[in-house]
Amino acid sequence: MLLSALAVTGTLRAQLAPAPPADRPMSSPAPRADAATAALVPVPSPVRGRYLDAVATVIRATTTRGAGRRITLAVDITPKPAMRVYAPGNIGYAAVALTVTPAAGLTSAATAYPKADDYLFAPLNERVKVYSAAFRLTRDVTLTAGPASALAPGAPPGLVIAGQLEYQACDDRVCYLPQTLPLTWTVPQ
Repeated sequence: MLLSALAVTGTLRAQLAPAPPADRPMSSPAPRADAATAALVPVPSPVRGRYLDAVATVIRATTTRGAGRRITLAVDITPKPAMRVYAPGNIGYAAVALTVTPAAGLTSAATAYPKADDYLFAPLNERVKVYSAAFRLTRDVTLTAGPASALAPGAPPGLVIAGQLEYQACDDRVCYLPQTLPLTWTVPQ
């Protein structure tokens, strides 16, 4: 049985560029929860990167404890104004990638990507695949042997899964160096 409502905190830590000025509000995508669960799932704080903002959430978890528990991790990504994030399939550019830090008792499936847009990067007359509006990456993980410390009676209230978001962004004139944002997801027991 899948839990559709989780009391989840998407705790994110990163060394980041300064936040944008207070007069420029961040346009973060709303967490995608149905009306019945929206009030139960707190909205995690965004990680503000130089060229995008990211919000990590747990969107699904089975009620099984220990081995066999399936969890779907998500990252809602919003490029900053006039920025584009490279999608998979471009040669010579670092595509956005969501990785889960390897841990004993945890296996990770491939990241699911939305359809990207075609974009003509005029300075080099190149056609590339990009994300220029808010988008979501998801990744399923499975507990293969339940981390003993996280699942033992009296353990802290939640399983912490670490990962990172790697990406390269461009605007109309410049392609910037690749960036990495460390992420963590806390899954209640």
